[in-house]
Amino acid sequence: MYKSTVEHRGVLVLRGPVSHKVSDTDPHKVGEPLAPAKPLDGGKEAQTTAEVVNEITRLFVEYSKGLEANKRRSERNEPLINAILIRGGGYMPAIEPLAQRYRVRAAAIAGVALIRGVAKSVGMDVYAAEGLGGTKFDKFEAAVRLAIDLMKRYDLVFLHVKGTDSASHDGDFKGKVSVVERLDEALRPYAEILEENYVVVTSDHATPVAVMEHTGEPVPIMLYGPDVVRDDVTRFSELTCWRGALGRIRGIDVMPTLASYLGVSEKFGE
Repeated sequence: MYKSTVEHRGVLVLRGPVSHKVSDTDPHKVGEPLAPAKPLDGGKEAQTTAEVVNEITRLFVEYSKGLEANKRRSERNEPLINAILIRGGGYMPAIEPLAQRYRVRAAAIAGVALIRGVAKSVGMDVYAAEGLGGTKFDKFEAAVRLAIDLMKRYDLVFLHVKGTDSASHDGDFKGKVSVVERLDEALRPYAEILEENYVVVTSDHATPVAVMEHTGEPVPIMLYGPDVVRDDVTRFSELTCWRGALGRIRGIDVMPTLASYLGVSEKFGE
């Protein structure tokens, strides 16, 4: 089964004796030919999956020649759709829900299918908002209003913004700035409400505009709340936040730290 999601993205679901241990067909370089999927272990399931992925790829290349969309694109002198890139094989693991691990009721607001799926897999209630589609052209007013409303019913509300990453992949510096400015404008009317709650701002990875790809540098993080001790960092950036009181922490440290401030952490000792 294949389901289209946002922009060029989609999800391919294979069922039966298959394996996620296969290589990508995406060459990760413009102008390079598709890479054949190969099994990454010696199991029969991985071999079968690689063969299925390669056959699906071959069939789509043939099928794409008759696409109605390509007729329209040809008339506009636009590049034709001629392949699909299958990458990031995965499976649904058994994950302890947030409600059990941290004793919180959590909600997520996201336009990207991947993020919605991850949130759902850890037990978060997932919401959509008008204007939030996971692109650099998103509008955030409805999403922020929804987040503020959900804060009345949930212990934790996660709002995901994809546009900065999308703009970075395009090398679009002004577009990236515009995403931040639009989000800032949408948040501004709720500044007083946010000041009464704990707020975490961070990202899952760096995507420099100059590189146009994900990189491994540490990302900045801000933790704000009523009883959070302030440090002397006054600007939110990679070069300033590394000097902050939180120091350099791992992504898996964020939720336990927040749970401690929320007063839901399990206590040990007397």
